[in-house]
Amino acid sequence: MVRDFTQSEVQSLCELLGVSDLSDPDAAVVKSSPLIEDVRRVLKLPVLPHSHLLDEQTWMMGGRVTRWLGGEMSTSVDDGDYDLFSGSFPAMERTLNRMLETGYSITRLQYMNPWPGIPVPRMLRRKPSPVRKPPRNASVPDLPGLLLRTMPDGRDMYCMRLTSPERHVIQFMYIPSLFPDGARPDTLIEQTDLSICQFTLDGAYLRAGPHSWSDFVRHRLRVVHMRSGRRTAGRLFKYAARGFWPDARTVQTVYGRWLSEALKRGGNPARFKA
Repeated sequence: MVRDFTQSEVQSLCELLGVSDLSDPDAAVVKSSPLIEDVRRVLKLPVLPHSHLLDEQTWMMGGRVTRWLGGEMSTSVDDGDYDLFSGSFPAMERTLNRMLETGYSITRLQYMNPWPGIPVPRMLRRKPSPVRKPPRNASVPDLPGLLLRTMPDGRDMYCMRLTSPERHVIQFMYIPSLFPDGARPDTLIEQTDLSICQFTLDGAYLRAGPHSWSDFVRHRLRVVHMRSGRRTAGRLFKYAARGFWPDARTVQTVYGRWLSEALKRGGNPARFKA
């Protein structure tokens, strides 16, 4: 569970971010990107694992960063994935080489156990979804372990899965359509569905959406951008279990979108009644 912040910590954050009051969502629009070291000092945070891999075109974002900011990683088992994003193929290749040179290894696709924690014979394990290998052409480097997935909206995502020397799982991704004008982390932030998941580290600075800090301190969920109502609805439940609760507008927006998608697919509206 995410912890509550002390009044002193919130005041120090306000000073660091240049806002008067993080408890007021309308008055706490944050435009600055503080240094990671300053955030660590204010919130008394440890070094985030694998942050040494980050730079101007390799970023870490998502639930792992949120757990780190909320102090959850010091009170729970570190059993989740680390999501790394690259802004270009050269950056992806450069970071991959650094990882392989320092003990990281590429994880091959394996059969998946539908009942974690229970020994299941291999014949009963679920096969992973088929993933294509990227086409061989001059624009796509021949990187070991590189796979090509098609996202629900049809976009291509190049990805690989690695394991660190500490046995952490690293998901490394590059989505070319997000960066038509060059590698900019702001583009990635704008495409994230929930405000508290917009926190992004680039090796020096901690970037976020305009309402990320306010919602994070107040333990609130705010929908920002949706490509799938069903997926975002599931994520609302996931973060509610960790102590983040959606506001009324977010619930109405997300579940309205989910219902609309179900009706378009020919689903039964009765299944979605409260």
